[in-house]
Amino acid sequence: MSGAVQGLGGFGADVAYRGLDAALGSLGLQDLHGKSAAEVIGRVAEHLSRSATGKQAEVLETALRDTIFDIAALEGDGSYGDLESALQSFLDRYGLDGFVESFLTQYVFTAIWSFFENHADAKLEGASNDELAVAIESACRSLVSQELKDLREAQQFNSVDWFGQTGRRFADSIVGKLRAGF
Repeated sequence: MSGAVQGLGGFGADVAYRGLDAALGSLGLQDLHGKSAAEVIGRVAEHLSRSATGKQAEVLETALRDTIFDIAALEGDGSYGDLESALQSFLDRYGLDGFVESFLTQYVFTAIWSFFENHADAKLEGASNDELAVAIESACRSLVSQELKDLREAQQFNSVDWFGQTGRRFADSIVGKLRAGF
């Protein structure tokens, strides 16, 4: 995961400071210039998760793709220009901290949801998968937010290498806490 998270962090920083064209160029994906937002996001997620294997690759690619889609919150026709302005707007408002929090939330949710789908013996009576997914995502978001708040209050947020091993261990510890609760 650390290579993907480093790549995502670099991608986010490049978008914030140099624009989407430069960010894609840094990944060797300059051929995506002008393509639809969905194609750009799909290829970026695929590219950033390429070093993972098996189930981890699937979880990582899904989390990366969903994070960028969520961050972009595209309106309009989903064009390349819409994607660039939406990502820039998000980064202007929330910075890389918000980018990190969004990815960690999505990664934890995806890992927990995958675990739940693969290991649950019975469905909750009367609840659809959609309702269950919303409940699990809410739990993930809440726990990630609280853990990050605690780090900020302890003035340790900036000492964590979010795009390296420490960030991965942080995310995996949240996954472990949530799995233990299920």
